Amino acid sequence: MSSRSSGGTRRCSARAGEAVFRGERACGTTLFALFAEVERDLISERTREGLAKARASGRKLGRPKGSLGVSRLDFMTTRGLRPSR
Repeated sequence: MSSRSSGGTRRCSARAGEAVFRGERACGTTLFALFAEVERDLISERTREGLAKARASGRKLGRPKGSLGVSRLDFMTTRGLRPSR
């Protein structure tokens, strides 16, 4: 496989059966994007499977209601204070 840009300069080169790959940014970036996409899909799949397994075992998911109490913003506004930036 060989690819050339419009200016005739070589962008990437790979040969079947050999461990030869010379890539510039275009090919290297494309490969990394492909690997990242595959990894993202695998992580998403494992997460969905884990959540389904937790639900099946009766585990409650998510943040418990009321566990945080009054927020700092609510606390300050009820006392007439302004939050600092």
